[in-house]
Amino acid sequence: MTNPNDPAFVETKEQADDGIHAYIVRAGLTKREYFAAMAMQGIISGMQTRAVDSAAQRKEWEGIARSAVLWADALIAELNK
Repeated sequence: MTNPNDPAFVETKEQADDGIHAYIVRAGLTKREYFAAMAMQGIISGMQTRAVDSAAQRKEWEGIARSAVLWADALIAELNK
């Protein structure tokens, strides 16, 4: 595994204009962001919550987001072994 901040999906395209070659690189989410999103999807898929905008609910959502990032970091650490 490489750096967790490397792009998860990289698109490269060679472009030639007037004999000059250029490479266009498009990158979106980092590997860490992608893994965290997948972990968060798994975490919340098993929950039965309502989208009620309250201070308590926001605190719970923040905890879920932190957990997802911790899961992503654990996966990256394991892949780097």
